[in-house]
Amino acid sequence: MANSKYTSPSRYCTTKASRYRVIGFIVLGFIILGSLWRYQGVFDSSRRVLLGEHVLASDPLESVPLTHKNIAVASTFGFHFDVYMTVAWTLQRVMKGEGNVHVYGPQPFYYDFGRIVDEYGLFNGTVKDDKELMSDILVDGDGAIDLLVLGTCEIECVIPPPRRKRLDDSSRPLSPAYDG
Repeated sequence: MANSKYTSPSRYCTTKASRYRVIGFIVLGFIILGSLWRYQGVFDSSRRVLLGEHVLASDPLESVPLTHKNIAVASTFGFHFDVYMTVAWTLQRVMKGEGNVHVYGPQPFYYDFGRIVDEYGLFNGTVKDDKELMSDILVDGDGAIDLLVLGTCEIECVIPPPRRKRLDDSSRPLSPAYDG
């Protein structure tokens, strides 16, 4: 027994059983993956989700008509340019030239970010001063802004009272835009 390859019969059985267990799991994995691969078409058709009246989640984006043609992305907080310019860039890519994206924010961007945007072509449009947003929202017709994305921050909510009064007075022109 001292020259035996295994020290005990129970250890021999455990080693042999674990080998068969591993081989069994591998075979079972191949069977499951094979059946999923074979019946993939069945699973894909059952996962279709209705996104709109006639739009399914599996339809290509090119077949989905754009709802908004003039989108404004705006913020009054000077350090949100990295966030809202990313949103503007994404909107331009999705719209593929079928609409306009307007950006409103404090100028110039801090940390020379405007140069980076221009150098890499991240936004193909003009960045207007945030004070022009009110007058552009009130425009009617085809050029009217039909979606407004506001980049807000907690700092904008903690505004000193004198400035808050000025903002309340400047927001009065928005009432006709909301009513229309």
